[in-house]
Amino acid sequence: MSKRLFLITVDCDLRVDATGLRQETLEQLLAVFDGSGVSGHVTWFLNENDFQLTRYHKSFLDEAIRRGDTLGLHDHLDKMKRPLNKETVKQYCQASKRRVEDFLKKRKVGRKILFHRNGCFLQEATVYAALRELGYTVCSDIYPGMAGLDHHGNIAYDNRLIPEGIRPYRHDEENYSSYFTRIRVAPIREGQGGWKPFVGHFLQVPVGYLSLKINFERVKRWLAISETVEFSCPNQTPGDFPSLFTWCFHPYEIVEEAGKRISREKVNLISQQLEVLHNQYQFTFVSLEQAVKRCEAFLPNQT
Repeated sequence: MSKRLFLITVDCDLRVDATGLRQETLEQLLAVFDGSGVSGHVTWFLNENDFQLTRYHKSFLDEAIRRGDTLGLHDHLDKMKRPLNKETVKQYCQASKRRVEDFLKKRKVGRKILFHRNGCFLQEATVYAALRELGYTVCSDIYPGMAGLDHHGNIAYDNRLIPEGIRPYRHDEENYSSYFTRIRVAPIREGQGGWKPFVGHFLQVPVGYLSLKINFERVKRWLAISETVEFSCPNQTPGDFPSLFTWCFHPYEIVEEAGKRISREKVNLISQQLEVLHNQYQFTFVSLEQAVKRCEAFLPNQT
């Protein structure tokens, strides 16, 4: 079983003007993933509220479902008044979740959407409280070593004190950045006891890199750290828990700067990078759903 797992996650912000070009970006990504042999191992975070994929991009969703790719939601809360109100956030995120789950129901796909990524990696206890009430259990927002703003200049996240190379970890609404949280285990017999990971509602899957063009120096550092240091699972040695690297980018990143057509060079870059990741770094490509199954052996949920 592979010890290096690579997640391809696409945040479906379709920020080009023409609906036809938006559809083309999605189709091009489906094609390049199929050509690279990773179909069924891709995760699509759908920005349903802003771009209505269930209305305008049904054929894309049908193909992603047919392949067995993982679907999650990607809600941007940039325009909301600060401080954020939990009920307002909940109503907004509920709308996108309901539409996508209704779409899946009509396709006779019995899936509940359990995976979520906040727009601009927003991290706030109020948001996680709303997501918890909506039934989400897996998030992917933490971006180790980085900080950023949302599209309206609000502080979205500050993960500068979180080290690269951390693995997925569990948290609740308030302690979302506590990748190292542990619980003391009282000994039943003399000489036993120790520490175990915190058991929280959410499984947080950190992002390794954000951008179409991968920074392979960061990939090297991430692997070097994750394969020698164990942060979140203290009773495991680094070699026991798979190293996991999550790549995030957007469909509009394969469009030429003028915003009128697809860049063949950028599409080719994706396949070239996937080849390097597989052949030189020995990564196995997995969807978020597949990765969660691997992680839960080491970080069991509350049940």
